[in-house]
This record gives sequence, C-alpha cells and structure tokens, in this order.
Amino acid sequence: MNTLPKPSEAVLKTSIYSPNKHPAPTDLKLDANEGSAVISSIPNALSAITVEQLRRYPSTRALTEKIARRYNISTKQILVTAGADDALDRACKAFLGPNTELIYPRPSFEMIPRFAQWAYGEVRQVDWSQAEFPLAEVIKSITEKTKLIAVVSPNNPTGAVVSTDELIALSEAAPQALILLDHAYVEFVDQAEFDLSLLALSLDNVCVFRTFSKAWGLAACRVGYVMGPPTVIGWLKQIGHPYSVSTLSCLLVEQAMSFEDSYLRESIAQVKQERFELSKLLQTLEGQVSQSHGNFVFYRGPKARWLHDALAGLGISIRAWSKDSELGDAIRITCPGQQMEFERLMKALLTALKPQAILFDLDGVIADVSESYRAAIIGTANSYGIEVGPEDIALIKAQGDANNDWRVTQSLLENKGLSVSLPEVTERFEALYQGTSSDSQYTDELGLYLKESMIPSLDTLTQLCTGRKTAVVTGRPLKDALTFLNRFGLNDLFQELITMEDAPAKPSPDPVNLALARLGVERAWMLGDTVDDVRSARSAQVVPIGVLIPNEPDPILTRLSLQEAGAARVVETLTELMELLDE
Repeated sequence: MNTLPKPSEAVLKTSIYSPNKHPAPTDLKLDANEGSAVISSIPNALSAITVEQLRRYPSTRALTEKIARRYNISTKQILVTAGADDALDRACKAFLGPNTELIYPRPSFEMIPRFAQWAYGEVRQVDWSQAEFPLAEVIKSITEKTKLIAVVSPNNPTGAVVSTDELIALSEAAPQALILLDHAYVEFVDQAEFDLSLLALSLDNVCVFRTFSKAWGLAACRVGYVMGPPTVIGWLKQIGHPYSVSTLSCLLVEQAMSFEDSYLRESIAQVKQERFELSKLLQTLEGQVSQSHGNFVFYRGPKARWLHDALAGLGISIRAWSKDSELGDAIRITCPGQQMEFERLMKALLTALKPQAILFDLDGVIADVSESYRAAIIGTANSYGIEVGPEDIALIKAQGDANNDWRVTQSLLENKGLSVSLPEVTERFEALYQGTSSDSQYTDELGLYLKESMIPSLDTLTQLCTGRKTAVVTGRPLKDALTFLNRFGLNDLFQELITMEDAPAKPSPDPVNLALARLGVERAWMLGDTVDDVRSARSAQVVPIGVLIPNEPDPILTRLSLQEAGAARVVETLTELMELLDE
C-alpha cells in the first residue's frame, strides 16, 4: 500500500490561506485592499527591457538605492523583498524557533501568526479589538521567550494606529525582542505623525516593513521592502531567496516612483474622501465603525453579513470572515480610489440597506406552478411520446435562458432527439394549460391553470407589500398573469405588472428596468426562482434574491446554480425576506 510522507508540524498546525468568498461572480474587487489604478504609462517601462536583462538573474540594487535616497539612509539598512510578506516571513525565520514566541495583537494581519508557526515559534495573542493600542497588555505579555512583537499600523483590518510614544515605550520595554512595524497602509494616515518610519529607523530593535501593493497600486508586482539596523537586515538577507524579486517588477516600481508627486498624492486624497463618506454611511447602522487610517473601512454589526452578500449579488466583493470566527460579525470594504467605482459602491450599499421597491417574479415565488406550467411541459412532451420529469425541467432551468416555458418544452424535445416547431409546441402546451381547445386530443378539460396555488400566505405577502412600492416582473403572458392575480385577490398588492408583452424575456434587464421606471425608483430587491431572474436583476443593479420552489426536485443543484448566477441569498420562504428587511 502506498503511503505519503507526513509534513512537519508547522504545516499540520496551519491551513491554506483562503479568505471567505461569496459564490456570486464579482467584477469590482474591494476585498483585498489593493490600491487604485496606476498611471497607464507605467507599464511602458517594460518596453525598454532587453534580452540581456531577461537572461540574467535580477538585481534590486537600483531600486534599493532609490529607496535609500528617499529616506536618506544607507543601502545596508534596506532589503527589497517579494512583497512585505516575504520580509515578515524572513523575520520570523530569522528570530523564531522552538521555545520562542511572537506577541501578536489581534485582530490584525492574518499571515503574521502563520509565518511564526512555520518557524516553530509560539504565538502569544493580545486583544486589540478597541481603537487604542493595548500597550500595557503587550508589555505585560513580554517574557524571556519573546523574540518578536508584531505591530501593524495602520492595523489591518481595523485601521487603528500606534503613536510615537507607544512605539518608543514598546521598544524600551523589550530590548531583547525585535519589533515588526508593518506600515503597509501608512500612506493613508490622516496625520503625518502616525508615519513612524523615521522613528523606527532611530530605534535599535525596530524594523519597518513597507510595500508597493497598496497606495502605489502595484500588488501584482509583489514588491516590498524592510528597513532597519544593518545587522538585522543582513540576517534577513541570509534567510531568504537570493533573487526573490523579478527584474520586470523592479522596473515597474522604479517607473512608478518617478511619478510619485503626480499621482500618489491625488490617489491618496481620493481614498481619504471615500473613506470619510463610506464611514459616514455605515455609522448610521447599528454597530461599530472603526476610525480607519487605511484605504478601507471596517464595520462590525448585525448588517455585516447581509452587506457582504448583497454587494456580492451586485457584483462587488468585500472582505468578510467565517460566521464562527472572532470577526464573524465584521466586514472590511476597500475604498476603490476611482470616482465611478465609488459611486457604484455607494449606490449598491444604499440598495442593500434602503430598497425603494420589492420586485417579485410570479412563478415559483408567488404561484406554485408545479401542477400547471411544469405539468404542461411534461404533458406536452408526453403528447409526442417523450418522457420528461421535474428533474429534466430543473436542469434546463438551471442552465439559464429558460424563461419561456414554450421554448423550454421545445428544447427538452430537441434534447430527446425530436425537432418540433415552436408554434406547434405552443399550441399543445396552451391546450393543456388553458383547457380551451375542446377539439384537441391534447387538451386538459378544465385547464391546468386551475391547479395553481399561492406559495406564501396572503398575510405574509400583504406584510411584505404594505408600505412599499412593489411590482410583479414575469415572463407570463398578460392574460395568464392577470388570471392568477385576480383568482387570489392580489391585484391591489402590486403597483405595476410587467409581462411577456412589455419587454424582452429575462435574463435581459429590460423588464426589471421597466418596472423600476414605472415605479419611479432606482433601488430595489428582486425575488426569483431561476438563474434568468437573478441575471436580469443583477444587470439592472437590483439585489437578486433566489427562491427555492416548493418540492424542488434537486434543491442542492438549484441553490448552487442560483448562487453561481449571482443571487445574494437563496431563501426557502418569503418569511426569510422579512427577516432580511428587518436586519
């Protein structure tokens, strides 16, 4: 029997770094604190690359000299690394080992304790959930085993900062330990006094870690650097790879630094303004918004989970943590640094928090059509000697572009090898559904539409609609939609009714946009049971909420398909929608 070799304890005690992600597709990434877009001419630096440069191992000398001039220090005090992460990892490898420890104020940058564990060091955690740095608690935690103290300022994810006096006090309290001052976000601080880089360089046991991934907007280059005492920097050089940063990355960073005054100042100012406006909005919610000095805003409260999901439903990813973690009630939103993207973010937040209308698909949300429309699909197929079942319908609905049940029926027949014209399929389908073609052998005598019933109770639906603007957005013909609404006395609950005759079929956003226009609103939520409903809502910038139909033949498949199409949430009953509105 083949057996695999076991990895070290350092591997077994950690897991793969995998931030909590919503399954909805997103195109506006505000979950990783990446910087705003750089000047478009910066990539042009690569055009000067020579074949000789490509065939040689890279050198960071030119970039190191440029950074040294910026801080007026010796090149021996600087090490350029593959992102600040590489430098932090080197520090843990250089100073930690068995029977040593790192003090880690938390919550903070999640990779630091991983680096410590990989180096076989212990991690002593200190609570930093409040705005003020827990100086007394950190000093109290120092022992003879303490080799490293992590200080992330501005802190990720809270945005809190450490003061000059606090860093000095910490340095004096732990002369035998190295303080890791992670300054990845320092360009975004509100007051220059919180940039402790020069102070750190004057202290014998402090190293400061900087990066080009955040304010400089060059996360893909993976370039950072660490500054500190020459002896310490020498040790960090010994413990890592000799050629960790590529020539291409160095050239791009050097080019960016030459444009520092022209774009960095404007970009940072834009982020700070966005941070202010975003914080102001979130402060209206129950919960807590930290005073952030980073390029992000941190919120903890009962709306966190819903905002994470709702924004994903609108194509925007923000950072959230697993429900059972210490930050299960928190989100972190990166400021995009671009006006159009920020306007999109703010509208999405308002849509999630303050919808002006609720839109309802009819079939599968209000009307149970398992014995009407879906029975008509099955019956029509059977009239051709073709057997299809609920599972076949669920599968084709999950694939999308299946809002018209006549075409769904035609497609199912084609999948079984039978080509029939749409008018012929429609005639047989309607004979079963309407029960009006008495001369046809395919007619259901009374009409399958009479077997339709309401899914939610009238009380629940009334409660959802009362005091709100509402509309039904359905792919049904107008006659069929009115028949159902009249039968169950629902006409007065909805201000607008959009049907097949009014706009192209979903997943086109046109029927949803038409509903918004007729209602006179810009922000709404929409409930639908198919991927077409979800895609239509997303395209119209409406929060899509998936609904599982009663007696769903494959609820796991349907839930997954709705989520992957972009549903913010998938609910089983409309009562859950009331809970979302009350969150």
